[in-house]
Order: sequence, then structure tokens, then C-alpha cells
Amino acid sequence: MFAQILCYNFCVATINLNVPDELLQRTKKVARERGMSVNALTKEALEQITSASHEEWWAKQKALLDQMQYTKTWKWNRDELYEDR
Repeated sequence: MFAQILCYNFCVATINLNVPDELLQRTKKVARERGMSVNALTKEALEQITSASHEEWWAKQKALLDQMQYTKTWKWNRDELYEDR
């Protein structure tokens, strides 16, 4: 029993998050609908984001964004940006 308590105290980190109230309310609603705590839902989301399969998804998203960046047909022009001033 002592080993479990000792490991829990040293193997689990506590974090504080600052989130907008609206995001917290939506998160609480999702957690309630899934029968979970906000803590459990947050841990699940962090697991998904940091999993190996999710890394592939992030790589695909980055590739799409890079492709969009290189395929745009125009560039910002300083004169056009300040035209109305």
C-alpha cells in the first residue's frame, strides 16, 4: 500500500490550466455526456494528441497547410494593405 501511495505522489504530475469560461463549460458538458470527469476527459485528449498514430495525423495536417501556403496565387502587398489609410 505504501509503495502505491509513494508512486502516485511521484509518478503523477499536477497541472493548472487557464482556459476561457466558455471552453470550460463546453468541456464539462462533453465530460458529463460521456460520464467522465473533466480530469479524465483531459487525460484522454492528451493521450490522443501525443499518441504515435496521432503524430501521423499532425504530419498530414502540417503537410496540407504547407501545400496551401505554397499554392496561393497572390502575396500580401504592403501598399494594398495600407491602401485605405
